[in-house]
Amino acid sequence: MPKTTGLPSLHQIKEKLSNDERNIVEEKTETFHLRDSDFTFEDLQTHWGEFKQIKKEKGRNLEYIVLNQPFSLDNLAITLSITHPLQDETLNNFRSELMVFLRGKLQNDKINIKTVLVQDIGNTRPYTPREKFTFLAEKNPAILALQQRLGLDTEY
Repeated sequence: MPKTTGLPSLHQIKEKLSNDERNIVEEKTETFHLRDSDFTFEDLQTHWGEFKQIKKEKGRNLEYIVLNQPFSLDNLAITLSITHPLQDETLNNFRSELMVFLRGKLQNDKINIKTVLVQDIGNTRPYTPREKFTFLAEKNPAILALQQRLGLDTEY
């Protein structure tokens, strides 16, 4: 009579699974290393420009505008100055792509990007006649002298 093999016991299955899990955990912990190469701000600017150019060539204008904003480097934190909350949302849409690109080019996995909302005061436009006169007077103080000499009124 041929010998039949029975099903493995529950204890044997649990033991086999726990051995397999230990082997997988050991393999994963051995192969994971963070890259931590040094880089300069100039290196960052070069690769940032490359990524910006890629976005421009693909016609991603909103992303290109966000990448055109000023940024700084403090240790491993890149601080991007944005002027509108929508720029932060736009950055979040491609942040992971930017991080993968920069981390690969700079060989540093510890880089991080944060944003700071700054108010753009250089873009205020004069609307009222008084604002227009003040704006022009700041550019050319002789206008004030001319206004006083001729007795002109800016409000009409």
